[in-house]
Amino acid sequence: MPGQVQVRIELACLLERRRRRDAIVLGQGKEAEHKEDVAGGADAHGEAKSDEKKKVASFVDLPEMTVNLDSGEHKQYLRVKIALEVGEEKLVEQIKPLMPRVLDTFQTYLRALRPTDLEGSAGLFRLKEELMKRVNLAVAPATIDAVLFKEMMVQ
Repeated sequence: MPGQVQVRIELACLLERRRRRDAIVLGQGKEAEHKEDVAGGADAHGEAKSDEKKKVASFVDLPEMTVNLDSGEHKQYLRVKIALEVGEEKLVEQIKPLMPRVLDTFQTYLRALRPTDLEGSAGLFRLKEELMKRVNLAVAPATIDAVLFKEMMVQ
């Protein structure tokens, strides 16, 4: 029995550390811990906090793209619909004029892919990371938070 109690305590400590780490990663840090400790919505000085504006993500839809894959003898195609996630609505207006550059960057990269590059979840994750890196270069100084696949088909 004492061994089981020790394991439960260690597990509880591990879960608490993970929760705090996740709060810090999400940008909440000490502020999140403080909000849990203070009752009634007051800050450290006892002053009531006003309602904070919630950030709502905005999305930019790209047109559907169909590209040839580098598949050797027989032709294979990739059809993909992508949305770009941005943190603020004002970034959408900064990105829209740069859309031809973004599409060119994406199509140039996608045409160089082989069907094996898109296999499995690891392949899709790498594709997302590559597209995100390329779109952020194309729209700098604006930044994209995520590349989201709405549809994807290899034929």
